[in-house]
Amino acid sequence: MRVRRINWITSLVFLVCVFAAAGVYSGTVFYDDFSDGDVTNDVPTTRDGIPVRWTPTDAPGIRDASSGDYVFEAVPDSGDWFSSGVLDVLLEDTSVRSQVRSTAPYGFANLVVRNQDPVIPQNYFGGIGYRPDYGGTILFLARRDSAEPSDYVFLENPVPLPFDIRNEDAMLQLDAVGNELKLWGWRVGDPMPETPQLVTQDATYASGFVRLTVGSGLNKDNTATFRFVHVADTHIPEPSTLLLCIIALGVVGGWWKWNRAA
Repeated sequence: MRVRRINWITSLVFLVCVFAAAGVYSGTVFYDDFSDGDVTNDVPTTRDGIPVRWTPTDAPGIRDASSGDYVFEAVPDSGDWFSSGVLDVLLEDTSVRSQVRSTAPYGFANLVVRNQDPVIPQNYFGGIGYRPDYGGTILFLARRDSAEPSDYVFLENPVPLPFDIRNEDAMLQLDAVGNELKLWGWRVGDPMPETPQLVTQDATYASGFVRLTVGSGLNKDNTATFRFVHVADTHIPEPSTLLLCIIALGVVGGWWKWNRAA
C-alpha cells in the first residue's frame, strides 16, 4: 500500500511538471543561441537561417557570431546606432528575453519590438547600459520614431541597477502586450524581479518586427554581446516552476527508494 501511494504521488508530480514545462515554452516563436556561428548567410555551408536569419542594417559596425554569441562591435565611423533584425517574423504581442553585456560608457544593448520598417527604425526598445551622468548602470524604455539618432523619447524615467553592466552580464526582457510595455533587467544568477522595473502605456505601434540594437558609446568603442534571444507571443516567465518540479521529482524519487529499502 505504501509503495502504491508513493507511485501515485510520483505520477501526480510528474504530470504537474509536464504541464508546467508546456506552459513555459508554449508561446515561443523562436529561440536563437547563435550556436551555428552564422546569422546573416555570409557562410553558405553553415546552418544559416536556423532558427531565423538576422539581417543587419546598413549602419557601419562589426557583427559576428563565430564565438557562439552575437557580438556587435562599434567602429570609429559607426555613428550612434547599429542593429540587426528578423525581417520575416511579424508579431503583435511580443516578449523578448536575452542575456547581454555592454562594455562602454554611454553604450547600450537594446531589445526592440514592433519595428515598423526593415530599414527605418520606428519602434519600441528597452535597453541597458552604463551612464556616468546617471551614476552607473541604467535600465530604460523608449520609443523611436525616425532614423535620426536623437529622435527617441524615454517613455518612463530610467532606473538604476546595482551592478556594472560593463563587467558582468544582465538578463533583459521586454514585453509589448496590447498597449502595455514592460521591461525587466536583473543580474545573471539573481531571480527575475516579480514586477517589471518599467511599465508604460503607448498605442503608437501595434505590431512589427524584432531587432537587436546597439548604442556605440561616447567614443564609438562599445562592444555589446547577446548570448541568446528568446522571442514569444506571450510573456516569457521565469522558469522557476520547472526547476521546482525537477527538485520535487528528485525528493519523491529519493523517498520512494528509502521506503522501498526499508
